[in-house]
Amino acid sequence: MTYSPYFNQSLEWSEFWQKANNDSKHKIQVFESKNLKAYVYQYPFILDKYFWYLPRGVILKNHSSLDDDLKQELENIILEISYKAKVNKHITFLKVDYDLNFLHLYIYNDRCRSPKILLDEYEEVAYIKSNKQLQYQSTKIIKLKELVFTENIQTFWNKNNKWFNEYFDKRTRYGTRKSLELNWTYSDDKNIENFEAFYELYQETSKRQNFNIHSKSYLKTLLFQPCSKLIVLKNKNKIHACWFGVIINQSIINLYGANSSTSRELYGQYLLHLFAIHNGIKENCLEYDLGGLEAGKGYDLFKQGYKGNIREFSETYDIIYLPIIYNLYHQYTKVKQLISGI
Repeated sequence: MTYSPYFNQSLEWSEFWQKANNDSKHKIQVFESKNLKAYVYQYPFILDKYFWYLPRGVILKNHSSLDDDLKQELENIILEISYKAKVNKHITFLKVDYDLNFLHLYIYNDRCRSPKILLDEYEEVAYIKSNKQLQYQSTKIIKLKELVFTENIQTFWNKNNKWFNEYFDKRTRYGTRKSLELNWTYSDDKNIENFEAFYELYQETSKRQNFNIHSKSYLKTLLFQPCSKLIVLKNKNKIHACWFGVIINQSIINLYGANSSTSRELYGQYLLHLFAIHNGIKENCLEYDLGGLEAGKGYDLFKQGYKGNIREFSETYDIIYLPIIYNLYHQYTKVKQLISGI
């Protein structure tokens, strides 16, 4: 198992997030120690209060010198973040989750240790398991080693047949082959026309599959970041399938997908992921991150057709500094849900 920082804890993503949330309520705090670094995101809460979020824990700055006690250093930087949040009278709580890949490689030498132990050093504050995850708890990573790049997508598929047999199951290989036989036109131009078509299709997909989506302005800001990639597939001059993601830390990452009924009938979703891998190899990526997994969901069943390693993240914990406001919000949320169900 190797380690690379997850994209939430990167300069590229933090700069994008700040541009997309360009107001005084959203801020980023950066904490650093000798070997470690953390980007902490500030979100608005209620009653003119805020909360901080540390997604995927901290990152390792330097792999070359790891003789120091990283567990102690990690505890110290988390305690520093918590202290800064605690003394800020506007911060209600700190939300924390960890990259288990990092913990198991550098902090614990067995997979049984819970990241919750890192919270046991806190004094005079309460921490609880959060009732709201802001991120998925696992994703699937496909290593892109041994793939040979060719410009033509059909040649790319044929030339790397052995690799695809290893990493695609029978159903996924069949769907990909069928998609290559059909009348699809590909574009990776990050222009407004493609973006507008993506967003319209994304809205339709979210209603059909019942998931929340980001605002149009948020996604348009991402479109114009150097790290972003947009892939669209056309059939009969109409866009029916889209892939929207980023390339960060030599990983091409699937973030948002959209497809029509025509795409599903013509295996468009398989071709999207083939083009994503093709783009990743062209950009010298080492891995393809298929995005979040969630048992029982349609996209989870689809992703099972791709063979790779599961990257896991911890449960989320809330470290609470203003319990009255924190509890007030959660009581209000419970009542609201109860009323909506009547």
